[in-house]
Parts: sequence; structure tokens; C-alpha cells
Amino acid sequence: MGNEKDESPGAVLRELRVGCGLGIKSAAPMAGISYGYLSKIENDVKQPSLGLITELCRIYDADADAVIAKTGALPPDVKEIVKTHGKGVFDLLRSTYTDD
Repeated sequence: MGNEKDESPGAVLRELRVGCGLGIKSAAPMAGISYGYLSKIENDVKQPSLGLITELCRIYDADADAVIAKTGALPPDVKEIVKTHGKGVFDLLRSTYTDD
């Protein structure tokens, strides 16, 4: 699991949308965006905000934290923890999640 490659937000979101059986023209208005904008996100032309990722995950009935982690992004609260505690966070993660 630790060696999985991060995937682009667009690819992950497209996979979720298609898996739900939603067309792009149906899903976009549910999230309050145009289908053109969702298309740009899914094709990695535009980067979605964490708020939009969270909203799309709600629509697609997916775990937003898992999707955000899969794309390699960090939620603002986690960024603040890393910023505040620096090396200690990395040491804790490595000691907890690596097989040394």
C-alpha cells in the first residue's frame, strides 16, 4: 500500500463519476459547476479545490479523505499540523507505517 503511486485528481474523480453511472452533464450541475469545468478538471487542465473534491465525493458517495489522500493532496488541517510539528510528524508517520 505504501508504494502506490498518487493519481491525478481528475483521473480519480472521473473514475468515481463513471462508477456511479453519472454522465458529466448530470454530475456537474449537482456540484454547482458547468460540465465544461468538470471536463477540464477530469482532464487535468484545472485543479479542483479541496472543497469541490469533497462536494463531488458527496455526490459520488465516496470517502473524501480517501480520495484526497489517493491524489496526494493534504487537507488544510493536516497541512497546519505538518507546518506546526514539522519533522516530528514525518518521524511519527514513518515509525507507524513503514516496515523497518
